[in-house]
Amino acid sequence: MDLRATRTDDRTEPATGGTATLLAPDRPHVGEARAGEPGGQRDQRDEEGWASQDDAGAAQSSTPAPAPRSNLAIWLVLAGVVASVLLGVLVGSRAGVLGVSATLAACGVARAVVSGPGPVGIVIRGRVLDVVMFASLATAIFVLGVSAPGV
Repeated sequence: MDLRATRTDDRTEPATGGTATLLAPDRPHVGEARAGEPGGQRDQRDEEGWASQDDAGAAQSSTPAPAPRSNLAIWLVLAGVVASVLLGVLVGSRAGVLGVSATLAACGVARAVVSGPGPVGIVIRGRVLDVVMFASLATAIFVLGVSAPGV
């Protein structure tokens, strides 16, 4: 990167410790109006303050934004794990192990049945791989929990 064409931002409060914010030379500063746009319209920026090259028509795009995905699956898995821990402490370790096995089995069923991109938090790889992984883990933990002596 050629730093000769880079400038520092002198419109903000100076940072302590000798740090400076570097701005790209070919892009306007955050909040600056684009050249040639009437009414001082502001450009769209990402989290780091950079305007992408295709942002000019992004504000006028008729494509709706994707709907936010629900975090319900994460909360249900967390509830299953908490219930399994409580079962293990209050009832016995075998009940806790069976609770973890049931939670993993429920995750596998949910991943197999729910269409679309899948539940947030339990989608790891492809659908088949996820279902096989959850079913294998649930089966292994179930067998170990039932067959282990003293559990």
